[in-house]
Amino acid sequence: MKLKYHYVAEVLENESYEEIIKEGSKLKEKYNEVLKEFEEKNNILKKCILNEQN
Repeated sequence: MKLKYHYVAEVLENESYEEIIKEGSKLKEKYNEVLKEFEEKNNILKKCILNEQN
């Protein structure tokens, strides 16, 4: 966690608010992509488990 807080402090010190918001939006977009990919793979796994049980 220290690394995360250190990074935030560094960004706040060196960047404008617009740049922070822009970077936050990029991170949120990447998070949503990873979450969607996880959900797709999880659904495939669930189908495989159901097929094995039948």
